[in-house]
Amino acid sequence: MEVLRFLIFSFILFQVLLCLCNLYFKSYSFYQRNRIEFVMVFKINSIFLFWIWSTQYWKSGFICYKEKKKQKDSPFDMNIAGGDIIYLVVFGFLNMGLIIVFEYLSHSSKFTQLISGETNIPYQPKEYDDDVQKEMDMIQNSKPEDFTVRVSNLRKVFVPAKNRVKVAVDKVSFGIKQGEVFTLLGVNGAGKTTTFKILSGEIQPTSGECHIAGYSVQTQLEQARMNIGYCPQFDALLENLTAREHLNLYASIKGIPKSIRAELVQKKLEEMDLLKFEGYCAGTFSGGNKRKLSVAIAMIGNPSIIFLDEPSTGMDPAARQFMWKVIKRISTVNKHSSIILTTHSMEEAEQLSSKMAIQVDGQLKCLGTIQQVKHKFGKGYEVEVKIKKPSVEHLSSLCQKAELQLNDKILLKDLPNILSKLNAMELQSLISDNQSGSIIYKELKSQKGITMENLTEFIYVENQGFQIMMFLEKEFGKFDEIEHIGDFYRYRIETSVTIGKIFGSFEKNKEQLKISEYSLKQATIEQIFNQFAEGKIMVNEHIKKSKTNIQAYEQKKRQSQMEINNQN
Repeated sequence: MEVLRFLIFSFILFQVLLCLCNLYFKSYSFYQRNRIEFVMVFKINSIFLFWIWSTQYWKSGFICYKEKKKQKDSPFDMNIAGGDIIYLVVFGFLNMGLIIVFEYLSHSSKFTQLISGETNIPYQPKEYDDDVQKEMDMIQNSKPEDFTVRVSNLRKVFVPAKNRVKVAVDKVSFGIKQGEVFTLLGVNGAGKTTTFKILSGEIQPTSGECHIAGYSVQTQLEQARMNIGYCPQFDALLENLTAREHLNLYASIKGIPKSIRAELVQKKLEEMDLLKFEGYCAGTFSGGNKRKLSVAIAMIGNPSIIFLDEPSTGMDPAARQFMWKVIKRISTVNKHSSIILTTHSMEEAEQLSSKMAIQVDGQLKCLGTIQQVKHKFGKGYEVEVKIKKPSVEHLSSLCQKAELQLNDKILLKDLPNILSKLNAMELQSLISDNQSGSIIYKELKSQKGITMENLTEFIYVENQGFQIMMFLEKEFGKFDEIEHIGDFYRYRIETSVTIGKIFGSFEKNKEQLKISEYSLKQATIEQIFNQFAEGKIMVNEHIKKSKTNIQAYEQKKRQSQMEINNQN
């Protein structure tokens, strides 16, 4: 249908162009003298040439029929349609040759690099996580045959304009063995899909190499593709073909013998729960069923490597669980295929991965099994704490120390004097933009100011936060503040103490620390992923501390120690 539409469109377009040329040049003797040359230029296009040839052919016969004359010349003579037919054959082969040349050049890494200028963008050396560096060294010293998928120092640079450079993939290295599921996590634009396109031979890398089943994707693409099944991010389905027709088509493309093709197609329809939809056109499928069909196409023939680019997008929870079982059975259970998976679902990553990596700005930030990543970047436990609301009496007592009332309004210029009276000068650094007291800071800067009730409540919450930090340091040693919003705190504690003892310590000190509620859990992959995406985890420094709050806490601790020494 698409081809027919194109032919009709081209036919109409060239008729319109010819009419416009006739109208425009009709009054000019130049056109009259060079009419043949103009037509010859138009004949470069095969559609226009076919139209000219068919017009000349039927025109000669129609004139003879109308004038009731015997046709002297054959319709295939050079001055009627013969020349156009020769023209059509010559330009048909010429156009075909040009297409083949352009296709070849577009898949030639040297040509694309020469045209784009991407090789002129030098690599900027970076520090890598120790596990990522270890993988890079191992891949560098390995052979292509050692892995089902081997990627070494892969880099892809896009240069859309002279002053714009996008490093989509930055020195990526990893290896996957038979039966492994390798999950690539990353936000949109992290470089996951570009990595997939390089591995499938759709685009050429700027530098580096990748091997599929021992074959180089750059130099042995045809052999490499024979081992690949690919489910793209967006469904590449033909709307007017049924599910069964799709699978038959791709089975024949993959060279599956006709004698076993029907059996394999039937098995794949059953495996992906598509039997009841086999006779319906793919254009009528729901988003989830389209993804199922795309995954089935990728898996038909049991290729040794399967690329799944966000396969569960648009699926309901039941369908997603069903597909996970299929992927597990094919890879980790039956060891038929190695799978490279990209996803935004952390649950999917935890369910399927035997190995995973998080990609940020084209670079791998971490690499290992789920448990390795959790252990390394989610050390210890995460504690979420909510502080009790202070009583009005307690806030009033704080106001009395500052010689003010709860309803009194203060401005930013009054803050140092009040904090000094309340013995809370260490909090001044927190009352600023991008700190825990940012809301207080905005109100202080406004003309209306802020009530003492709100300010003293903030001071109370921060002081209780300091008390909790002192408790964590005393009981568990090393800790980090991950998040602090209002009366909510989240800490990571690195300890070998059992979870039961941690609960016991919190329960025992709950009232003293003015904690209204708390929870304790191991860090999840989603939290680790979010911290990488936000740049909160630095290379080989697994947690970036909230420095301002920690500094304020240290200042408060020194001040408390000085008060104790003075009392003694």
